[in-house]
Amino acid sequence: MDSRENQVTQGIDVSVVIPSYNHALFIVDAIESVIQQTFRSWELIIVDDGSTDGSCRLLESKFGLHNQIKIIFQNNQGAHHAINRGMALASGRYISILNSDDIYHPERLQKLVNYCDQNPVGLAFTLVSPIDANGVIINAEGHPWCRLYARLIRELQEDGVKMALLTGNFAITTSNFFFHSRLFLELGGFANMRYNHDWDFMARLVHKGMTLECVGDGPLLSYRIHGGNTITQNTLKARLELKRILRSLIPPADPYCARLVSRIELNMRSIRREHEVRLLTQQLAQIENSRLHKLERLLARLISAFRRLFV
Repeated sequence: MDSRENQVTQGIDVSVVIPSYNHALFIVDAIESVIQQTFRSWELIIVDDGSTDGSCRLLESKFGLHNQIKIIFQNNQGAHHAINRGMALASGRYISILNSDDIYHPERLQKLVNYCDQNPVGLAFTLVSPIDANGVIINAEGHPWCRLYARLIRELQEDGVKMALLTGNFAITTSNFFFHSRLFLELGGFANMRYNHDWDFMARLVHKGMTLECVGDGPLLSYRIHGGNTITQNTLKARLELKRILRSLIPPADPYCARLVSRIELNMRSIRREHEVRLLTQQLAQIENSRLHKLERLLARLISAFRRLFV
């Protein structure tokens, strides 16, 4: 029996893995949401991926001595690598991922363990409630994220998992992933992708014929929306990455693949136009700033010249 199996028999049910990178403002809330779980048979593995914002000192000072928390530090290698390293160290029957800016609801682990013990699934997830950078719930129906999420869930409920993936990642985030630890070995962990390692993981799972199930009828995860969300940083590259995933997973002749790639390409054209407009706007702003700077320098010289004339 290897060390991993031996640890599992010692009674840890859930290994929570937090990949941490420059979220000193949020990570304490994330960790506290694990500590406050009603379900107590857990370990927390935090893998800091080379943070430069003081996160490392914060983690050591506040949680370094906690007997259920392990903290690992590494050079920056990407979120996928941090998650994979944490999962490789996990000793629980189940693995639950939590990003360092999100928050578990207190009964999340209890409800997921209860469900998965009775209903073996490939991956379990729950509904999500969005919060802003300050932790305030976003519940405006007109908010763009809320409209998109409502659409994703509606399509999931009406059309099922495979067709819903045509629209996007209805689980929203790796923070919403809960699965048996053996799945890490079967799928080989998360792929080396910056934007879509979560979607790729789900797609590979579906491709192998495994099930994804939404547990419960209410949100059990708070997903934080802020300016630092990775997926918002370069939507064009994210779509290109997603297209590569599809080409590698599904035969081009597959009608499902054809529909999905067609939809992505349509979205990519729209995103590319938005990207070009954004670049043009930035260039115009730079030109305008340059003109203003030159004007300011000219005015400064004129004022200096006038002062010399009248002194």
